[in-house]
Amino acid sequence: MTSPLSPPLASYSSLLQVVKTAVQTITPQATMHQALQHIQRDQGNCLPVIDPMNGMYRGLVTERELVKAIAHPLPLAELTVADVMRDAQTHLDLATLDQPMQVLHAFRQFRCNALPVVDRQGRLQGILNRQDFRNTLEPTDLLKLKRAEEVMVSDVRVISPTQSLAEAAAILGAEEISCLVVVREAEPDYPLGILTDQDILNHYQQTPNSATLPIQACMNAPVITAQTQDSIWQIHTLMAQHQVRRIVIVNKQGKLAGLVTQSSILWAIDSQEAGWIIDLLQIELQQATSELRASLSQHQALTAAIVQRELQYNKLLGQLPAVIYQRSLEPDWRLIYTSGYWETLSGYRPGMIGEMASLILPEDYERAKLQIQSAILQKQPYVVEYRCRHRNGTLIWIQDRGQREPDQQILSGILLDVTAQRRQEELLQRYLQRELLISTISQNIRRSLDLTQVMQSAADDVRQILQTDRVLVFRLLPNGLGVVEVESLAHTEQSILGRFIQDPCFLDNLSRKLTSGYTATISDSHQAKLHPCHRELLLNLNVRANLVVSIHQNERIWGLLIAHQCHSPRLWLTDEILLLQRIGEALAIAVNQAELYQQLAQANQELQQLVYVDGLTQIGNRRQFTDLSLAEWRRAAREQTPISLVLVDIDYFKLYNDHYGHQQGDAILYRIAQQLAAGLQRPGDLATRYGGEEFALILPDTPEAGAIQVVEQIQEAIVTLAIPHAASPITPHLTLSFGIATLIPQPTQALDLLLTAADQALYQAKAQGRNTYRIHSPTTVDIQGQPAPHPAQKLE
Repeated sequence: MTSPLSPPLASYSSLLQVVKTAVQTITPQATMHQALQHIQRDQGNCLPVIDPMNGMYRGLVTERELVKAIAHPLPLAELTVADVMRDAQTHLDLATLDQPMQVLHAFRQFRCNALPVVDRQGRLQGILNRQDFRNTLEPTDLLKLKRAEEVMVSDVRVISPTQSLAEAAAILGAEEISCLVVVREAEPDYPLGILTDQDILNHYQQTPNSATLPIQACMNAPVITAQTQDSIWQIHTLMAQHQVRRIVIVNKQGKLAGLVTQSSILWAIDSQEAGWIIDLLQIELQQATSELRASLSQHQALTAAIVQRELQYNKLLGQLPAVIYQRSLEPDWRLIYTSGYWETLSGYRPGMIGEMASLILPEDYERAKLQIQSAILQKQPYVVEYRCRHRNGTLIWIQDRGQREPDQQILSGILLDVTAQRRQEELLQRYLQRELLISTISQNIRRSLDLTQVMQSAADDVRQILQTDRVLVFRLLPNGLGVVEVESLAHTEQSILGRFIQDPCFLDNLSRKLTSGYTATISDSHQAKLHPCHRELLLNLNVRANLVVSIHQNERIWGLLIAHQCHSPRLWLTDEILLLQRIGEALAIAVNQAELYQQLAQANQELQQLVYVDGLTQIGNRRQFTDLSLAEWRRAAREQTPISLVLVDIDYFKLYNDHYGHQQGDAILYRIAQQLAAGLQRPGDLATRYGGEEFALILPDTPEAGAIQVVEQIQEAIVTLAIPHAASPITPHLTLSFGIATLIPQPTQALDLLLTAADQALYQAKAQGRNTYRIHSPTTVDIQGQPAPHPAQKLE
């Protein structure tokens, strides 16, 4: 089937009419001071730049360029327009005015409130203001500008017409989708029809034993299609004509391209465009309101004249959907005359009620009386709204329009039943509050990784909107218990925050339903059919009515979002249930986001472990030494504090490996590394593996004496260990050699200076027979340490 024709958008001629041709321009050689004067004088927001030699358009100066110029080191009188202007690409082509979508894209791309219009030769034709362009569009034009290919779902599941209904149901259930596109068997790219979950249910209800029937027996055919270039407005019209919720999208060759649903159309308008539509609708509403007020004012004057001069037409007036009245000004609005519609409006026959004030809610009466008195003092007509009690007990909203009769204590006017309008306004207000709350929670989720803070804010807002006694987030624990994680209370309620609760009868009965998106509601716990243990729990928590929705984490229930009414029954409205469901979905996003963040933090920690830890010795590796030593060197240079570096080498380690084997050698490397790390007492000190059997100790803010003390303590610890080294030519136990370097870095010095000094000191210690330390610094004389004593000598 073909798509309906789309109504035309703003025409080329209408855009030309709003292009301003009387334009103030400036040359590239002019100063920014002159540009500022032009813009201030003309109160404009853009100034085209024109080449004085050939009249060609060269660029644009806006308020943004003026701000940049003010921030420039040069004064405005010396800075030229050419230095800061936007380039010549910032404009609209004259031919583009035929394509409103490109005009809209240009305003978004260049972020200007006005753009120059240039012809093909590059000459300026005028300026198009963004607001003037918007005024040429109707609200529905946004739907006419967007195409099906921009909003369609491309990933569509297909099925053959010869497959069975059971196979179709299995696919729908497994993939949690609501429809399948039926395609030709020989040509699977061409759609034949569409099959929804509702079609399968309807067929099963009519023919229970139909699982093996082919799909072609109940599919919707022929398929209703639209092309990828069709507008959303066309598709919306097509849905309305055929009373369907889905349209199959095909390309020019008729091949399947995607699917558009009613939800796709709702998502087609982004927040900026939605704001634009609201602005346009508000203007239209104001215009319509002005016309309505003028019309009602004329009708009011006509009605008052009829009341005064044509009482004999009372029967005719009684059939109007409004009450024409006359009543006293004081006291209590004594009724003098009411038209026939009074009985329909109030339920009382004329004469049954003497004073109209007796039907009005007291708080509304006092407010309306003050408004009417104020209008009479200003000699103006009055328009007030108040609630009246109908004879059947229901509340109705009345709009009262009238005026005081000249020189009399009498009011004349009309009464209109605006209950339906008021209910619509209340529904709209609740809808706007709900959408605002959902938007706020979504923004909080994007801005904050603090799950508790997000949930607390959501609970507070939900309680305010629902005007309920308690809202809480209840997290389910693996052991069958649950805990109240977040709570929002009215001032008089008892807190249950942090309380652990177990309600197996409730969870066992509703776990499956909650998993599938079920919402649990109880209007009155005293009367509802509940399991005794569940009723007892609600009574203990002082819950009279509750509303429960699930918060999902992937495929499982993470917890529950619950609203409590504690002191009275409550019938939960549909929009209240929908609100809590939407908030539950938003909080589920926050839960999953928090989990992903924790996983990312753990992964980063593990990655940091891999990057900076030596796999064999489990202390810092060469990379950590390089990064940390450079950072500490720079800090010491800034603060002018000493930094010490100790290079450590295991004496005759190759002989140890040859004698005891590489496996034992690796074990000794680990043991020595752990001993070196244990010998460092301060949090800022670090032991790292420098390479092979060499280690490095970084000692920030440590003078030479402190470094010597650390080395001597490590020497004593190694002696105490008494690790056998039968192949050592100097001692039968394992020993270490140390090279110490200390320096207060200067800004012009590099870290290599310290590394070289420590390396030379280690070389000297090994040359002096090992099992000792040497100190070598560019600013000090070399110092020879004493050899570590033999274990036997140490015991002596």
